[in-house]
Amino acid sequence: MLPVQVSQHLNLSETAFLKSELFTLFSEMKMPAEKSEQLENELFKTYSAPWRKYHNLSHVHSMLMLLQTSEVQPGNSLVFRAAIWFHDVVYHVFKKNNERKSAEFAIEKLGKYLNPQDAVLLREMIESTKSHRPLSNHKDLLLFLDFDLAVLAAKKDVYKKYADAVWEEYSRLPAFFYRLGRRKVLSHFYERKRIYFTKHFRRLFEKQARQNLRSEIESLKLLSSCPNS
Repeated sequence: MLPVQVSQHLNLSETAFLKSELFTLFSEMKMPAEKSEQLENELFKTYSAPWRKYHNLSHVHSMLMLLQTSEVQPGNSLVFRAAIWFHDVVYHVFKKNNERKSAEFAIEKLGKYLNPQDAVLLREMIESTKSHRPLSNHKDLLLFLDFDLAVLAAKKDVYKKYADAVWEEYSRLPAFFYRLGRRKVLSHFYERKRIYFTKHFRRLFEKQARQNLRSEIESLKLLSSCPNS
């Protein structure tokens, strides 16, 4: 079962887990304590913005929990975990450069603690989430994209919470236009030959992800056909 949750608030143990994970990550990078504390505060404040209903600390927590339980592990755990923390750090629903800005922020904050190859991989991981098309064939990058889309294969009730949370993030947009855009995004994934890039994810989660996508697409079609909905 996927350890995926959708929530705007974390409990004390979940928050403690995130803080411990971040402390370990920054310690492995040899980041000075003062810098580490400042960046932790910045990340927690950013991801806790009240308008973040899905792209928040709960999403980060889910990806880190999946990393702990997954049979398939990245070769470069440090960069992988950094990408989890930084891939949505810049997120404005009506901007189209979130991924590039997130990557720039990550390199600005972490670049001096990474070797050049790791910095390139980190940037590619984050920027590839724009369309979920990999910028390289690095195995860790492909696995990271699958982790980011793990929620598509969640249980129906969790998937419903995810879909509702994304809609809340776009609530300033008229419902009709949101549904058109959301259907386009979901169809982009559903019409791909494969949603997931790794054999492991395809074997375990492809079928459920397609069922969830098809269900939401059909629901959006039905709602769009009702003028007063």
